[in-house]
Amino acid sequence: MAHTRAILLLLLLLGCAAAGSAASDAAASSGGGADGIVCPLFCLENVKYSKCKSLGPHKRLPAACNCCLLRRALLESSPRYSARTPSKCSLHLSHGKVVRCDF
Repeated sequence: MAHTRAILLLLLLLGCAAAGSAASDAAASSGGGADGIVCPLFCLENVKYSKCKSLGPHKRLPAACNCCLLRRALLESSPRYSARTPSKCSLHLSHGKVVRCDF
C-alpha cells in the first residue's frame, strides 16, 4: 500500500514538472520575441491602422490587434526602435474610435 502511494506521488510530481515545463515553453514561444514582451492574445475588432506620433504625425502603420502587439511588432521590425521606444501610439478603428496606447 505504501509502495503504491509512493509511486502515485512520484507520478504526480513528474506530471506537474512536465506541465510546468510545457507552459513555460509555450509562453516563451508565443511572446518572448522583442525584449521578452509577452502580450495578451486578444484582438480589438475593426482596427484599420495604427499611428505613433513619435515616428511622424502622419505616418500610418499596419493594423495591430492590440497595443502590446503593436509595440512588439515595432520593436521586432527595426533595431532602431529598441533604442528609442515609440511613444504616443494609437490604434484607429474603422468606426472612427481611437484607442490610445500607454507606451
